[in-house]
Amino acid sequence: MKEEPILRLENICKIFPGGVEANKDASLTVHKGEIHAIVGENGAGKSTLMNILYGVHQADSGSIFSKALGWCTNILCWYPHSPYWKM
Repeated sequence: MKEEPILRLENICKIFPGGVEANKDASLTVHKGEIHAIVGENGAGKSTLMNILYGVHQADSGSIFSKALGWCTNILCWYPHSPYWKM
């Protein structure tokens, strides 16, 4: 049985003004020691997903789990340097 993931993104959705849907229910699970690549066509939402993870953009819905930080629902409590950080 695998250990608990160190990072999990679940059902991340991001819609930009004008109705541009960058991510729709995107999910990713990373376990210790794994290496992942995010690949896809231009405009597939790869950069948007990573920017949500880094705290650059706020997701419209979804959750992020970090083994170090715990659950963050609605992406309102991610990294301390993010404008969306809450205690």
